[in-house]
Amino acid sequence: MKNLCYETSLEAIRKLRLPDDDLTFFDEFLTDARQFLSQIRTDMNFLAPGQRLSQQMVAGIRGIVEVDTLKQMKENEESGSNRQERLEILVAVIVGILNGAMLSVAVHPELPKAFEMSDPLLCHLIFSGLPAGLVILLIVILVQRLWKK
Repeated sequence: MKNLCYETSLEAIRKLRLPDDDLTFFDEFLTDARQFLSQIRTDMNFLAPGQRLSQQMVAGIRGIVEVDTLKQMKENEESGSNRQERLEILVAVIVGILNGAMLSVAVHPELPKAFEMSDPLLCHLIFSGLPAGLVILLIVILVQRLWKK
């Protein structure tokens, strides 16, 4: 249809031309345009199945990347959860040690004299705080093992 418009326009130009005007370029362009148009149609018909295959391949690769990303996110979430759990246990043990030492200072202020230690804080931490922290750690470990069963 576009060729028809071009041919019609070319006929109108031919009617308006001067006797010494050379319009062979327009005729050659029309011939070349038909040939190029035919070649473009052939190329498009040849490339169309490959284009669909490429689109399917790209979609497949995107799916694989998405699945891999989800797996990696899940692994990161699990490792983050494990780190969070270990941190919570560590904080609980430290709090237990400090609470045990504070309770020891309140209940037995003369404990450092009994062990002949010059640093009362260190004495209360060693003899009361550490055992309290260890007891809390054992309780947490036992609860975790029972919970996982």
